[in-house]
Amino acid sequence: RDCILGMMAIRFFYLVIQGASYRDEALMNETALAIDWYYMVAKFKWSLLLKTGWAPIFFQSWALVGTDMHLRHPDKIWTDCTELPGVGRVYSSREMQEMEPAETMAYWEKLVKVLDSVSEEDAHRCPLAYAHVASLLAFSQVDEDTADFSFSGSLLDAAQQMLRRYQEKNNYTLANLMLSKWEFFKISAELATRVDDKDGRSTLGSCGLLWCKEELTPNPRTCECEIVFTQDFRNSTFCLFVVDNRRRSSLRNITSILNARYWTLSYGINWAYAQDHGYEIDYVQPDPVLHYPDRKIGWAKVKVIHDALRERGPERCNFG
Repeated sequence: RDCILGMMAIRFFYLVIQGASYRDEALMNETALAIDWYYMVAKFKWSLLLKTGWAPIFFQSWALVGTDMHLRHPDKIWTDCTELPGVGRVYSSREMQEMEPAETMAYWEKLVKVLDSVSEEDAHRCPLAYAHVASLLAFSQVDEDTADFSFSGSLLDAAQQMLRRYQEKNNYTLANLMLSKWEFFKISAELATRVDDKDGRSTLGSCGLLWCKEELTPNPRTCECEIVFTQDFRNSTFCLFVVDNRRRSSLRNITSILNARYWTLSYGINWAYAQDHGYEIDYVQPDPVLHYPDRKIGWAKVKVIHDALRERGPERCNFG
């Protein structure tokens, strides 16, 4: 599950560093992002996400992309509800900072009561406004002295449950959330950052044990070298093939590395991995006639592996 979170965090963060046109296209038309958002809002409790180092990356990425979209598409900023039953007008975080302390406390009390008794009908009618209210409360309940974030986490879960109710029939759900007037992403990002500043989970590294002497295996949980495989097994032989019709350049020195295209760099990384694990690796530029006659180029991989395994035999290439 942690690996899944890591992959999704990278994909969302990738949006932050891309150009505006790419970002808009991805948010509007990439089904993968829509699926990622579904998993994040429906499968992973955000209170648990706060306990990982991924929370600041997710929430800050959403907040930054949302801010960028607000600046570039001010005419598309929208909201579901500006008033809520039992609360009246819903205020932004900036407006709340300008309130008098007594007025702020009275408003907090209203929000808590409303969030505890919200009806299903109101939640479906105004999910984004209620998510904004829940995230405001979550941020306000951080205990700096004890570093106890459990109540904030439960309120963040409430915001998540509200956002789960909002779903478009197309892929525009996440884009519309980014363009919402309400600040659930921004406030959740500030909460996640504050939590992370206290426990530092995003900066926690491994114990550093990467190698053990023969017959022992590094255990990252205990940070000790242990016997994991108790029987002798014959190592299988593997051959890796990178099949690409683009010419691979040299990686002989730093200049060639800086000038190399991404497919060459990718092969270089895979080559280093293969060398470290005792695998063979080849970069093959397929021949249209020999490897994929009257077919798409993807079929070349099948022919390349088939011919190489047959030629080299199981002693050299048991698997490809």
